[in-house]
Amino acid sequence: MKPTVTLLAALLLGSFSPAHADLVAHFRFDDDLKDVTGQHHGRPVDPKLTPSFAPGRVGNAVVVEKVNAGIELANPLAIDFSRDFTLATWVNVGNYYAEMPVLFKGRADLTAAPDKFFGVFGIEGLQVHGEGQGEWITNYRASNGLVPNDGGWHHLAVTYRAKEAPHFTLYVDGQGKTPADKGTFRGRDFTLKPDAPDGVLRIGCRADGDTWRYVRSHLRGLLDELQIYDEALKAEDIRHLFEHPGSVAGQGEAVASATSFQFDPGHPWRPPFGVERVGLTPVIVQFASDTRPAPEHWLAAYREGREVERKELDVVGNAPFTAHVTFATSPAPEELVLLAKDKDGKAIERACWKVERPAFEADAEAAADPVMNPVDLGAILPPADWLVLGPKKQARVTLAAFSSKEAVSGAEVLAWFESSPNRPTKAAVELPKGIRTELKIALPPPAFTKHRDTLHVTIRDAQGRELWHKTITTMLMLDTPKLPAFGAIETKLRYDYPLLSYSGPDEVTEMPYDKAWAPERKDVVVALPNGSRFVFWRGAAYTPFWAGKHNTALNFEFAEAPRRPDGLDCIDAASDKELRRSRVEILESTAARVHVRWTAQPCDLNYKVWGETATEDFYFYPDGFGSRTVTLQSEPKAEYEIEELLILTPPAGYPLRVLPENLMDVLFRDGSKRELKFPILDQERDYEKLLSGELPPLFRIRFGTREPLAAIYFNPGWKRLPSTAYRPFYSQGQMVTPFYWGNHLPLARRKPTGINIDDLASMTPAHNAMMSWGHRRPQPLESRTADMPDALGVTRKMQVEKWAWLIGLSDTDDARLLEWSRSFATPPQIQAEGARLQSPSYNTERRASLLKVEKPVVSLTIASNTPCVHPVFELQNAPKTLSRVELNGRQLAATDYAWDGRVLWLNATLRDESTLRLTFRE
Repeated sequence: MKPTVTLLAALLLGSFSPAHADLVAHFRFDDDLKDVTGQHHGRPVDPKLTPSFAPGRVGNAVVVEKVNAGIELANPLAIDFSRDFTLATWVNVGNYYAEMPVLFKGRADLTAAPDKFFGVFGIEGLQVHGEGQGEWITNYRASNGLVPNDGGWHHLAVTYRAKEAPHFTLYVDGQGKTPADKGTFRGRDFTLKPDAPDGVLRIGCRADGDTWRYVRSHLRGLLDELQIYDEALKAEDIRHLFEHPGSVAGQGEAVASATSFQFDPGHPWRPPFGVERVGLTPVIVQFASDTRPAPEHWLAAYREGREVERKELDVVGNAPFTAHVTFATSPAPEELVLLAKDKDGKAIERACWKVERPAFEADAEAAADPVMNPVDLGAILPPADWLVLGPKKQARVTLAAFSSKEAVSGAEVLAWFESSPNRPTKAAVELPKGIRTELKIALPPPAFTKHRDTLHVTIRDAQGRELWHKTITTMLMLDTPKLPAFGAIETKLRYDYPLLSYSGPDEVTEMPYDKAWAPERKDVVVALPNGSRFVFWRGAAYTPFWAGKHNTALNFEFAEAPRRPDGLDCIDAASDKELRRSRVEILESTAARVHVRWTAQPCDLNYKVWGETATEDFYFYPDGFGSRTVTLQSEPKAEYEIEELLILTPPAGYPLRVLPENLMDVLFRDGSKRELKFPILDQERDYEKLLSGELPPLFRIRFGTREPLAAIYFNPGWKRLPSTAYRPFYSQGQMVTPFYWGNHLPLARRKPTGINIDDLASMTPAHNAMMSWGHRRPQPLESRTADMPDALGVTRKMQVEKWAWLIGLSDTDDARLLEWSRSFATPPQIQAEGARLQSPSYNTERRASLLKVEKPVVSLTIASNTPCVHPVFELQNAPKTLSRVELNGRQLAATDYAWDGRVLWLNATLRDESTLRLTFRE
């Protein structure tokens, strides 16, 4: 590609030196969008957005994460990408499963021939695309072992030779590939046509109308040192740019920058959070050299000329080599000194920095005292930064403050509810210079005259001047549901944020939550004696979940089909957000058993259905354990996935704040155990290559940092381990999730399956996908194919399959859980007198032995190769009154069993052959 007349004229007039003759544009992104050549200065595509910057590969980098955060360049006609060119840049993006354009040349409204772009594609590749010309996508992991979007810095480049085949060469970290090399995912080499005369030149996004599932195609990460040349550079030139960041081809090495320090402003989605951050000294140290620093580096903290703390630096990842260090010492340090060992082993000073930080820091958090499960109060997934209070409950405020410049004597903290402005709670506080202060304040209950209130917390100095003020939205739960100790009820759980409905990249409307469904639709809550709660919520399209005490939840997924050519986005049971066909029904709620059924027709975003039905039956017993049974009627070729572990988090419930690191234990049948800590950063994503043990395993899932109970999940028909370990998401070059995070589930309407973090993450609940079994479905309990009516009344060939899992929420130890799994998988052997066994004699989905009673006294001899945990018996034709229960000759107390006239549950574990004697009377 050669410059146009305008650019040539500039060159002839000496606008830049001859050494720069081939450099058409160069963006350093050091806190601005200027082009070093002066020809193509940038501006935001969306004028309402202010460009943001973060530490980059060299100096700073531009952040392109929001849908509209791309950059539009001046003088697009000066560059024609049908001629020889090179595009090179440093990129730091996470593993989003989408195309991420780096540079686009084409029409502003909608891509059409001959528009073109280059960028990152999928999770391991690069892409060049010419509309109406051709496309080439290559997988760099498959061919070179490189993952260009792994959350680290990578140098990417594409060269094009118009008159020489192969025309394209792609580069990652100096390693080049042509379309003839292995690793091609799609497409082949092609030639580019001259650019459209009315095209725009954009960095980080494509045309306004280029959307995928409503989301404009855009980058999701950082860009630095973007360069465009008017010729196809040689491989050694690209290697030079990679090995010498910030340099220009043909000019030698870039001037080395000095080691730099920066007070880490933090990321709202990363720890430390809230009051924990106040008074800390978090620092980013970026080393000057691209050579990995020797291990013997320390950062020493000084105050008033005296060393108060020293920390060894942990340098991780690739260049630029940085270390994140946080000092919690009090008083806070005033100066930091970087120390290293010289060749003689002596510590020498490499750099120093006077700490620059805000003059005043403060934050406050409020929580109910005592903490209750929001469901018990009648709420569901309230925003994590709100206060939720039940009747007559107190609030507890934790406040932290820090003054770095001067001492603040005689200060006062005031806290009050807006409904009672004349009744503030006050506490004196002294704020010495450089010392963090924390205090807790108990507040009396608010007036409870309305459903919402606002809590104010402020700090004033001795003269009454306000130094800091925060407001906290407060939900007042005037009417709490009356939950049974064991049973299911219908109710309407409260959610105070509006529901978000999507119709385009910038088109999000709000809908009042209480107007979102037909008034007859209700929620169902199952209450279990150990305090656990299992919920079928309208906002989740009735996809059920364990609702934790501390405002997180766990869902086992639902029937989800592969995408179909005539469907929009995923076809699944959770897409029926309006509950057009999704229904939930309490079929049993007795002293011995709870049975709730959820029925749905999988649909797409436009509510289109294909006549398939997913029915999920849930059975619970007084021991707190239950079962999940899925019955799927579908087309024989439809490969539905039916299990994926999804943690639901509330608005502003950022994953790294509310989720524990040790999320899961995998207990194998042979007694071996694997503790999984997330994120899993191995390039290998298949759990069968990450784990080993005797199948089937049992999974213990901890879905909240403070949750006292863990979810239990087991299927005796598992022949395979999960297929997919989801990778973490990144923002501004930092890991912000342990795995996939999306807010299209549970509440948002017409929100397509997410491949990036939504800008509205603080305004809607989200789901966090830990792992998926994909199409590795367990061995079904039943499977048949026959002609039958589908859900639309059309008779055709359909397949019906059924699976059952053991589920629970428990703090039970490993040995006991393995007993549970073996008991669920192995029916007991029973000999009966006074009753006869039915055929079949055992129902796995209800974990029940089936008998027909023939006499008022029934004697059962029960044997099993494994312990029989809390056995269940369904006794047909039994008299309603069970007057006496004896186990091995001992009469059981009423608390040791439950009877509802048909179902008998025993609070016992049978380890040896046992005799159960039942005496009935009319």
